[in-house]
Amino acid sequence: MAEALRTTGTVGPGLLLAATAEFVDPVLASGDDVVIADALVPFVPTLPATGHDEEVIDAFLADLTEVFARVSPVMVFLDGNAGSALSRAAGREGGPWLDRYVARPARCGVSPPVRTSRRR
Repeated sequence: MAEALRTTGTVGPGLLLAATAEFVDPVLASGDDVVIADALVPFVPTLPATGHDEEVIDAFLADLTEVFARVSPVMVFLDGNAGSALSRAAGREGGPWLDRYVARPARCGVSPPVRTSRRR
């Protein structure tokens, strides 16, 4: 999936559903009661940012619900320092990653606007 995003700049709902199933299927097969994963569904805000309309997003969410219903997920949100997290991610990912990451929600016209602040 990461390769598709790097080469095309977008990832379609079908690929996102397949990636989710690739996570869920082994969890079911393992018989484990608890599995911890960070950012299991980070892609939902990406859909409007990459030009998918409301009808496509609604259908995707219905399909996603079916995939997740098999594992009954519980989501836990941790509150951390976004600046530190983004700095670490930018260091790990290298290159223009941060600019691309920030550009996605900026294309959606979120308010207040998303932008980077770089120290020189």
